[in-house]
Amino acid sequence: MKVLKRLIQITLSIMMDIIMTILIFIQDNLRNLATLLNVLLPFVMFFIGQAVYQSRGKFAIGGELFIPVAVGFIIYFIKSFANKIGKGTTIPIPQERFTEEDDEGEVTIPTSRVQELILYMNDLENWLERRGLL
Repeated sequence: MKVLKRLIQITLSIMMDIIMTILIFIQDNLRNLATLLNVLLPFVMFFIGQAVYQSRGKFAIGGELFIPVAVGFIIYFIKSFANKIGKGTTIPIPQERFTEEDDEGEVTIPTSRVQELILYMNDLENWLERRGLL
């Protein structure tokens, strides 16, 4: 019984690792996913149009007209989300300033935000590298 519990724990741990790897991959490639959807949409609509024509026997406009609108909203959401998390096409912007300036002009960074600053710098460098600027 103890061995079975350990086996289940290890299996669940492996499954969580796989899920986290997939989520990180998706997060890093959201801008590419939106572009892929944008490229595939006309082909999908062509095949849907053919299937609808075969089933109806005539050309008519129905509910399938809203598929491009829905996919357009999904593409916009994905692009906006990617931009907000610093993985999109716009320059990453921090939620608040990292530096503090006192009356004498001395600039400091709170030690509690150094890790966040390092991660932001990584996102910024990745963005610059994708643009060929670094």
